[in-house]
Amino acid sequence: MDTTLTLQQLGFTEYEARAYAALVAGGEMNGYELAKKTGIPRANIYAVAARLVERGAVLPAEHAGGRRYVALAPEPLLRSLQAQHQRALQAARQAFERRGSGAESVAVLNLQGQEFLAHARQLIDACQHRLLLALHPEAAAFLADALRMADERGVHMATLCLAACDAACGACQGVVYRRAVATETGSDRLILVADDETAVIGQVHGVGGQARASHGLTTRQPAVVQLAADFIRQQLLLATLSQALGSRIDTLMSEPDVQALAALYPDGGLPANLSGLSAPASRVDDGTAAFSEGASS
Repeated sequence: MDTTLTLQQLGFTEYEARAYAALVAGGEMNGYELAKKTGIPRANIYAVAARLVERGAVLPAEHAGGRRYVALAPEPLLRSLQAQHQRALQAARQAFERRGSGAESVAVLNLQGQEFLAHARQLIDACQHRLLLALHPEAAAFLADALRMADERGVHMATLCLAACDAACGACQGVVYRRAVATETGSDRLILVADDETAVIGQVHGVGGQARASHGLTTRQPAVVQLAADFIRQQLLLATLSQALGSRIDTLMSEPDVQALAALYPDGGLPANLSGLSAPASRVDDGTAAFSEGASS
């Protein structure tokens, strides 16, 4: 990502981001030089430089020929911004605690387009303990950075790859289970449950391997959240049992039990090679025990 865009995400204006990046790359400059280097109008450059000084991103250096500006090195600046954001977050948290949140909403909210995937990524960013996911490669690629960061901060993740990819794509994180689940042509399901509190459920339409149009819902309604979590866990359980038992299921189950299970999937898709069925065997990555332990906690 471009440096100036990154700085704007941290609260810099476009002019501030351009000026700081120019000072980092070009070294000490006066106002005229900075305006020429960045294309910022001279009428604005001194106000921009002054705001950067207030932020602590730039240091003023007085010379006989006038004031010049020197950028604070990026690493100290980023540490300072991190501390500022942490203080602001803590202050906001305390303010909301003093005010009280009132009755908690359990609304089901419909989301369309990029806001659907953006909300899913926001939930991953906010997740602290456990994340359950069922998704296709297009959605996984869109969410990859957020998933990697969640993994790095110790969030326990169990991911059901609905496309049953033959090899790891690098986007899915945590314990990854590969199991094909039939969906409507052209639509890819996305189910996400964060910290057993919030669910996102919907469809992501992939074009050329990238997530495009999407739609779905998000809710904190406990019954819906529990249903979404149960769906993922039960699919993972079926995939794990199928992998572990394989063709032995036929000998371990009675014919009436086999037929009763098959009746649940009249169009096929039962995750085991049971009598009279031709569903492909599921695949599961190493790490089954890790998920089972987390799912039971």
